[in-house]
Amino acid sequence: MNPIAPGASVHASGHIVITGQGAQFVTQSTISCTANTSDTVVSSGKSVQVVSVTDALGAYDSASGWYWGGGIKVAGVAPNTQMKCTENALDASGKVIATHSYTAVTFNDLTVTGYGEGQNVTADTTKAIAQAIKKVTATCTLA
Repeated sequence: MNPIAPGASVHASGHIVITGQGAQFVTQSTISCTANTSDTVVSSGKSVQVVSVTDALGAYDSASGWYWGGGIKVAGVAPNTQMKCTENALDASGKVIATHSYTAVTFNDLTVTGYGEGQNVTADTTKAIAQAIKKVTATCTLA
């Protein structure tokens, strides 16, 4: 592959042949990719500016039960930037009553979504905690 420009995304496809003993029984395969950067301005572990955390109160869905999480928007990074984000749910007195961390990536508008299997932007909780959440704060660092 050729170098990818900052902020750009590349879609790739390929053909994988599974051969050998037992190949006829394969029902699933997993492929992973890695990306390296020559960016020396932004380094791993550096804090990312969180601009806003919205829609952050607990909620109930009949299919999934009680959950909470915020809509995070960041600044100072490019779209498609991978990060580690941590949210803290606060009650009316400002006490942390729940914490949720996940691997995230930025969209083009710099809002954040979970990145990778099991990296959900919302976390399961109880009814009591969901109803006690009054504010959610967030921090993100480059992964």
